[in-house]
Amino acid sequence: MAVGKYDESVESSRIAGVAAQARKVSAKLGELLAMVESKEGDAQLMAAGNLAEIGQDFAGAARWYERALELDPSNDDALARLALVRVKLNQVQSAVEAASTLAMRSPEFTFTSLMMDRPLSAMTVLGNALEKSGDDEAAARAFNQAVSLQEDDAYSVGSLGVLLVKEGKISEAVEQFDKLESEGSAFAPVASAARLAIADPALAPAAQAVAALADRAAA
Repeated sequence: MAVGKYDESVESSRIAGVAAQARKVSAKLGELLAMVESKEGDAQLMAAGNLAEIGQDFAGAARWYERALELDPSNDDALARLALVRVKLNQVQSAVEAASTLAMRSPEFTFTSLMMDRPLSAMTVLGNALEKSGDDEAAARAFNQAVSLQEDDAYSVGSLGVLLVKEGKISEAVEQFDKLESEGSAFAPVASAARLAIADPALAPAAQAVAALADRAAA
């Protein structure tokens, strides 16, 4: 079996990236722990929910976000995060309901993902929930709106590309993937399959199959 040649500079760069991400995670956890200990009301509940979500205790996170909403029903951040964790819990209908409520009352609400600092919005959350529900057409409209709101919303750009591949609109999908500075692990397989299908249209069904298997969480 062939083994790739060790490149010290490449490996050092990768290790530095991992270390930087670890420092970011550590700092975020420290910030949230401080908030849990020092804040009161919905800010404390949100910090507890964030900690639970980072620990992948999505049921626990949902309970904290629900409690935050009981204290302040207008808390858009709590509603957005609640919709996202409900998707992760496969509570699809309730996720769509929460996301739809958020999109109707605050269509221009924006926020960032917990750990990656990537931009998200109410429309990203709605697209995520609708796609999970199987309504790809409505999801694509929501992701389009999200991109109109924030051009650097890479998740919505990539997700729109995936949905276009599923629909058989390969050229349009590649246009979306070309907007991404880095496709990352979530979109790279679909983007690669779509580009191969541009070169050889006979591969379009295979690209659609790859897109159909793509599974992404918004945050």
